[in-house]
Amino acid sequence: MQELFQNEIDVKKQNIFQSEVEIIGDFDLKKIENSGEVFRFNEVGNGIFCTIAFGRVLYIRKKFNQTDHAIYEISCSKQEFMDIWYDYFDLSTDYEKIRNMISKEDKFLYNAAEYSKGVRILIQDPWEMIVSFVISQRKNIPAIKKAVETLCECAGNLIDKDKKIYSFPTPEQMYNMSEEDWNKCALGYRTKYLKSIVEQFYYKEITIASLQELDDDKLYNKLLDLYGVGPKVASCIMLFGFHRLNSFPKDVWILRILEEQYNNNFDLDKYSPYNGVIQQYMFYGSLELGRKV
Repeated sequence: MQELFQNEIDVKKQNIFQSEVEIIGDFDLKKIENSGEVFRFNEVGNGIFCTIAFGRVLYIRKKFNQTDHAIYEISCSKQEFMDIWYDYFDLSTDYEKIRNMISKEDKFLYNAAEYSKGVRILIQDPWEMIVSFVISQRKNIPAIKKAVETLCECAGNLIDKDKKIYSFPTPEQMYNMSEEDWNKCALGYRTKYLKSIVEQFYYKEITIASLQELDDDKLYNKLLDLYGVGPKVASCIMLFGFHRLNSFPKDVWILRILEEQYNNNFDLDKYSPYNGVIQQYMFYGSLELGRKV
């Protein structure tokens, strides 16, 4: 996977694009890459982004802008894009409408949302998000990405031989990992968390389907029952894995914003059922507003 992110010349030389699609509304590939919600989405050179999800690889690049939409080159057919990637990018949700819920009187949030225009909450694989956010604890984003890719190389299926791209492993594939494979992932104390979670899913003590049927409160509590999953990780899994758009993860940066900007009195009811989107605007927008994350 390292070769994919470094070998820009090869990507430029290849005729990787098959078709074009029109995308209307808030959509910014670079902002999505840097939003902290996805770990297998990277710019690989020349404005080309690569995302790996659901056992598939997509290359996508903006071709040109129109007044209210843009044309993107894609490495798959239009039919595949509509069948898989349209939902993945959550293109049916009107993010402009969500931004318009924010009053200009809330200068911090209004400016953060304006700067964050183009960020979307991707609809990702719930199992991948459970594992990835357990891995994410006390790691920066480059370290998370490296650990996730190593895990995929150790246990996933090879889906692109030339680029050495692997699918995200299933619970069954992770259950059959050797100790040598686990050690390669360099997950430290997180290894025992993941082994416990993998075992539960392997023996069907818990399934993604059963979790998807739960309402938000029950899902949150069920995720907290997983070994090594605390409130912040559970909220992230809900938002980024189960697309529960009202989930509002609180990490150290969000807690600081809530304290400094709102005196710990932020009105979540005001933005329901989109508090997760609002949280992303706070997080990403804080980059522009002077906070390093």
